[in-house]
Formats: sequence, C-alpha cells, structure tokens
Amino acid sequence: MKKFLFLLFFIMFVREVQADTAAITKLTVSPESPMIFKPATIQIDVTNYGKTDIFTIELFIIREGVIKSQSTYSLSLQPNSPLTITPTFNPDDIGGYQVVVKLWDKNEAIQYDSQIVQFTVISDIGPFDLSINVLTRVIKPGQDIPMLLQMINQGEKGEDVKIQTNVFCQQQNSLSSQFYIFLGAKSADQRVTLLPSCFSEYGLRVVSADLIVFNKTLLTSANQIFLNVSNYTLAVQDFPENLDLTTNKPKVIDVFVDNPTNYSIHNLRLVFNNIPFSWFQVSPSVRSELKANEVGVFLVNFTIPSDINQSGDYPTKLIAAADEALDLKDSTLRITYVAPSTPFISIPFNFPSICLPSLTFFDPTIIIIIILSVLCLAIFIRRKRRREEEYEELKEKWHKIRRTLGE
Repeated sequence: MKKFLFLLFFIMFVREVQADTAAITKLTVSPESPMIFKPATIQIDVTNYGKTDIFTIELFIIREGVIKSQSTYSLSLQPNSPLTITPTFNPDDIGGYQVVVKLWDKNEAIQYDSQIVQFTVISDIGPFDLSINVLTRVIKPGQDIPMLLQMINQGEKGEDVKIQTNVFCQQQNSLSSQFYIFLGAKSADQRVTLLPSCFSEYGLRVVSADLIVFNKTLLTSANQIFLNVSNYTLAVQDFPENLDLTTNKPKVIDVFVDNPTNYSIHNLRLVFNNIPFSWFQVSPSVRSELKANEVGVFLVNFTIPSDINQSGDYPTKLIAAADEALDLKDSTLRITYVAPSTPFISIPFNFPSICLPSLTFFDPTIIIIIILSVLCLAIFIRRKRRREEEYEELKEKWHKIRRTLGE
C-alpha cells in the first residue's frame, strides 16, 4: 500500500501543471467553421514565465475519437516573450473536430499546460433531399424490389453523391447496393434501382436509402415492403431484348401487359432502371385498374439526348409494377450517337429576282453558276435588241425605196 501511494504521489508530482513556468495563452482555429478540403489555421500562443528553456508542444486533431493529425514542435522560449506557431490542417470530412494541445518540458516528462478547442467543418454543397418509394406493395421472397429514388440538390453547386439502398432482413444479413450520381445545382433527378428481397422470410420489412457525401451519411429515407406469396401475376408480352435507338431521334414502342388472373390489379405503371427518366416517357403514366384477363397497352416514347457523346449499349430492365404484382424484362438499349448538325448562318446577298430556284445553303459553286447564267442572259438580250434595231433600220430603208419608185 505504501509503494502504491508513493508511486501515485510521484506521478502526480511529475505530471503536475506548472502555470508559473510556462503556459498556453491562446488556442484558436481560423476560420471558426472551416470548409471541407480547405486549409484551417490553428494558432497556438505560448509564454514562458521562467528562465530561458526548450519546450515541446504536442498537437492532436481528433475526429470522432480518431486522431486525424499529430504533430510535435520543439521551441526555445525566452522569459516573458510569447511565441506563436500557426500550423494548418486540411479537413477531409464534415462535422465536429477537437484540437488538443499539450505543453511539455524538452524531455516530455513534465506537462506544463494543456488546452482543447472544438470546431465544426462545413461544406458549401447542398442542402439535399431524398425520398424512397417502393413501386409495389407485395413482394415475393427473393424477388427484386423496384425502388424509385427521388433526389434533389437545392444548393448552388453540383456534386457527385453516393446513394446506398438497403433491405433489412431478420433471418439473414441485410442486403445493400450503391451507385454514384451527379446532382447539378438547383436540380432534381429520379432513378429506379433493384435490390433482392429477403429469402424465405415473410411479413413487413424495412427498406431504406442513404445519401452519402464525403463518406458521411447526410440523409436517410425509409419505407416498408410486405413479403408474401400471392395469386396476383403480371406478364409483359414480347418486349425486344435489344432496342436500337438514335440520339435526338424519337422512337415509340408499344408495350402490352397481361393480367392473366381472375383478380383486378391497380396502379399499374412502367419504368426502366439504370437509365435517366429523361430518356423515356410512358403514356399513360399510370393505369388505375387492369381487370381480370385484360391486356393493358402502354406507349413508350424514347428520346435519347445527344449529350451522351458516344454510342454504346445500356443494359436495363423494363419493370411493370402494380400494387399487387410486378414483372421484369431484361433489355439492352443499343444507342447510336449522331452528332448534331451545325446550324446554317445566312449571309445577306441582294440579287435581282430572275425567277431562279431559292438557295437552301451557301455554296460558292452555285453562286458562280448563277453569275455566269446572268451574264449569258444579258449578252443574249443585248444581241436580240441589236438585231431588232437592225431590222427596224432595214424596214425604214425599204419603205423609202417603195416611196421613191412610186413617185
């Protein structure tokens, strides 16, 4: 017991803070709320109240219990002469941070002072909004779940974000999938993603979507599905496995969806996954009811924008989803890119109207041909007038001769 008390006293004596020897007089972070990926300046002022000596400063920057940065500085301090050091730090994540500074003697045996300051790293992107909607109410165990995700960026700056979807099961590990998408400034986007449901499980299960920026989950949206086996069925008829499309050239495809059961289904709609919603438009957007043994007809108008910049194949699934059932068909959009035509810039050109065909484009060869044609026409008209004048002269001479003979 005596040895323990002696050891405890010794440790307290060695680590005792001695403010009359040296102290940290100022510790700040500038700016107060640094931006992510931009340097933050840490100002540390130290004053020596004793004799000239060498001191050691330890700097720790901590984020959620993890040391993000650690530095050590050795300083020679004059009596009563404050010294300032300004290390910098580039935060790579948003949220709260702690700056811990310790002042030691040169051997790091005696701690003279320590201070802590907190700051929050912010971002100039967002705010964002996220919602998840399951396109069918009843899912068979193991069947793909069509989830409609709506994402909004209300900020002044576009940003790449990661979207992670999750299915929470009870008898197996939860299922997850993720993709990246660029959300432009002041823009909204929506995508359909598929994720398998839990196998051999029944009842209500939770599905969710997370919006992740800089490795931090900013938003989470959740919904529910009901796993069960039902008598409802849908069947998409004869949708092509390969669909040839050309940029900026609309193409309409008719899609037939059969309800082969003896029950009506409700809120039937068609969507495609893995492609932007701006590429297609479905009419009608929703079929409120499809009666028993009835076939519904949808028209899908594809318009592929030219900003894809290249030809390529885009695998997708056609999803026919109603409240009670769904069907999926694999397909590949084979897109041919055609560069937009350069608009014609008209050049003012005044020319006498001679009933020639109008010019639809500027071609120097055609202009030369027109000029030559006009010259030839002018020469022809001039020669014709000359001949008419010569004929009139001959006619006048003939009349004079006749008058002379008559006399």
